[in-house]
Amino acid sequence: MPYLICDKCNKYYKLQKGESAADFAYCPCGNRLKYYEYIHDYTKLLESTNSIRKNKITEYWAEQSTLIKLTSILAILLVGSLIIVEISNVSSYSGPQSDTQNVANGGNRLTIIVFYATWCSSSREYDKTLSDNRVKEKIKNYNFQKLDVDQNRQTALKYSKDGTMVLPTTIILDNNGNVKAKYEGYMASDELLRVL
Repeated sequence: MPYLICDKCNKYYKLQKGESAADFAYCPCGNRLKYYEYIHDYTKLLESTNSIRKNKITEYWAEQSTLIKLTSILAILLVGSLIIVEISNVSSYSGPQSDTQNVANGGNRLTIIVFYATWCSSSREYDKTLSDNRVKEKIKNYNFQKLDVDQNRQTALKYSKDGTMVLPTTIILDNNGNVKAKYEGYMASDELLRVL
């Protein structure tokens, strides 16, 4: 079945029999929808665009002076240190817990997994939602983890449809690891708070 995809928010619509791409010109976010015969055509396009960018960055880097290269490396190390400190403040997902462990943690806690990709603009926008203080406070009641689909392919495939996943995707699991709810695409803070 063909798909209409928004390259701004990554939301998609699967055309049903009898529907035409002309029936759906724009995404609710206001961006024009693009037609793809298969959803993996869209993801392959994103991957090839990402590799072209990497090649241009490598060429640019090779042309720079030693001083600029050293300054860049120091800046990257500083940013990396700050990211590690921030990550250490986020509780990590340890999988479904037994009832005994849940009691020790103060009761039954559901698990939230957010699947994202660094190359995905909607995932970067979703970071702003997850950084909202109201959302952070609410998420403390859950076992929470953010997983990069490129580094966690097997886990992402487990929760995908036919090997494809809209990014970002938020999944809520019960204590047995069963999917209670799955939300595909970007959600604003108020929208995410309503489903938590």
